[in-house]
Amino acid sequence: MKVYLSNELAISTVTGIAGIGKITAHGIKNIIDKSVSKLPIVGKQQIMRTQLYLSL
Repeated sequence: MKVYLSNELAISTVTGIAGIGKITAHGIKNIIDKSVSKLPIVGKQQIMRTQLYLSL
C-alpha cells in the first residue's frame, strides 16, 4: 500500500510540475513572440528551432 501511495504521489508531483512548466513555457513563448517580431529573419529561424526543442 505504501508503494502504491508513493507512486501516486510521484505521478501527481510530476503532473503538477509539468503543468507549471506548460504555464511558464507559454508565458516565455509569448515574450519570445513579442521579441521575435523585432528580429531579423535569421534570428527568427534560430528561435523557432529553440521553441521546437522546448516543446518536445
